[in-house]
Amino acid sequence: MSTGSPSRLDRLLSLSLATAALMLSAAVVKRVFIDDVVVPPPTTQQLIAVERDDWNAALTHSVPWSGRGKQSALVVLFDVECPYCREFHAGLKLLQREYGERLSVSLLHFPLRMHPSARVGARVLECATASGQQLHLLDSIYASQDSLAKVNWSLLAARVGVDTSSGFDACVQSPASAVRVDSGVAIGRRIGATGTPTVLLNGHRLALPPSVEELRTIIDSALDR
Repeated sequence: MSTGSPSRLDRLLSLSLATAALMLSAAVVKRVFIDDVVVPPPTTQQLIAVERDDWNAALTHSVPWSGRGKQSALVVLFDVECPYCREFHAGLKLLQREYGERLSVSLLHFPLRMHPSARVGARVLECATASGQQLHLLDSIYASQDSLAKVNWSLLAARVGVDTSSGFDACVQSPASAVRVDSGVAIGRRIGATGTPTVLLNGHRLALPPSVEELRTIIDSALDR
């Protein structure tokens, strides 16, 4: 075996191996620090089964948007002061029109503690039940969401046709207006809801708030079964 200085061939081989190692490292860096961050893989929505009693309670205590007895039932836990709920509400309108008689939609109160006006807003909606204007009132509340701390609730309700001339303010303060609100909160906690909007479909809770497109895909899958 020669003990002299490395041959030219040995030097070229070493250089080639070093270059290959650098190229491999660059590929790994690109995959980990570029591909995985800039273009993340798509996520899959997880559907979590809820107890039958809790699902039935959610249907019973929610505010109906469209009639019961459809092919699929959607219940959305919402908070009037939640900006994500406001955006999601607009998407729900599209879906309700799109699916019509095939999908029932209802809203379940789930005011969050971090939102100081959420609970009183929920009670205002409950006091509009007799007028049949709850959904119009909700639209108006969402439109005023940035100033709910200063809003005149009676005036807001009157603008959408709610009769506020006889005991409306007293209703908002009455324990009766809190019954369905408290029920919604209790149901939400039992099924593991931690924020809004939380979406239930046919007895299952979606693990994450879906986009409208994602929810449409899930509803289509449910209707095809």
